[in-house]
Amino acid sequence: MGQHADDILNRALQQIRNACTDQGILAGIIDADNYRRIWARDGIVGGLAGILSDDRTIIDGLGNTLSTLWNARDQKLGTIPSNVDPNNDQASFGSLVGRVDATTWFLVGAAQYIMQSKDFSGLEFLQKDIKKEFKLLSAWEFNGKHLIYTPMSGNWADEYPYHGYLLYDNLLYFWAASLWGDLLNNHELKLKAHNIKTAITINFWMTPDLLPKAYHKGLYERNLEDQPPYFICGFHPGGIFKRFDAAGNALALILGFYSKEQLAALQDYLASLWSQESLAGFIPAFWPTIDEHDEDWTAIATNYNYQFKNQPHHFHNGGIWPVWMGLTALGLRMNGLISEADKIQDRYKAFLVSEDFAFSEYIESQFFTGKGQKPLTYSASGYVFCSCKHFSNLVTKK
Repeated sequence: MGQHADDILNRALQQIRNACTDQGILAGIIDADNYRRIWARDGIVGGLAGILSDDRTIIDGLGNTLSTLWNARDQKLGTIPSNVDPNNDQASFGSLVGRVDATTWFLVGAAQYIMQSKDFSGLEFLQKDIKKEFKLLSAWEFNGKHLIYTPMSGNWADEYPYHGYLLYDNLLYFWAASLWGDLLNNHELKLKAHNIKTAITINFWMTPDLLPKAYHKGLYERNLEDQPPYFICGFHPGGIFKRFDAAGNALALILGFYSKEQLAALQDYLASLWSQESLAGFIPAFWPTIDEHDEDWTAIATNYNYQFKNQPHHFHNGGIWPVWMGLTALGLRMNGLISEADKIQDRYKAFLVSEDFAFSEYIESQFFTGKGQKPLTYSASGYVFCSCKHFSNLVTKK
């Protein structure tokens, strides 16, 4: 990897530093499509890249991000905004539907920031309000069974046709409860984290012995023989989403949900995915793509506000998002799958060089060209995650 790799890491970190302002970390430094705003997930993810790199400028940017989001929260309910315009403090809580992952990413980022900075002075003040945040999240369970129900368009993949009990959102729920349970030494939150973990373990990797405890026993039993070699994307009362979800499985790796047997299955899946030589080293956000003959086509083809972006191999529909690819590499390293993580890093490194470090929003997965807005903090964070070899700054679980 050598000095060249270090130069690329420095470029990625500098891109995130360039996005740091007194109001927080911008999603993008160009003023297009609302990216020059403080977005909850983009800002927190960028901040985590700063924590892993022990970069003071970015960590300070994370602190500013948290302050901006906290000050703009819904005072009655506690909902964290999806994004805030730093020019006028106008907050958006989502357009067609609210964003579940804004609140969970905020809670994860706030806990990480406090733990990293060792500044516990705000805990007494925050304790009551943080409990309100978890009360809000528990309300989104609707039935007290420890899994959040996400509406369609309710998280980062706002034009992808999935909804219900989703792996990605519930792993963030678990991470938030686990971190704050430890920070506050709160038995109720520690128990909640345990219950969320149990529910995820049972319902997102189907096995015959867990069938009696399944959330949706009929759906579970009908799909037992077709469990993919990774944690499923999600399910709802009428069906199951079995496509590979890079963000969800990256979090499952980082948070220690993968057993040795499951890691071996994932290893085989990646080998199979990468047997298509052109795709080797890349991790699509969702895979396989939804094509015109698929039953989900109508849902994806109509789920957009301004223009349709989800042609096969584009955007959420098989597009390669460096942020999730990077977190996947981080999770693989944390579980000892070093060669797979190196393969991801090397492929992304080569791509960044080829596009002159544009840090594109996503990579189209047929001809492998950079698409979407550029440069983005998200995509610079992805390379930081790819290259990270030391994880002690990131608090995952005890």
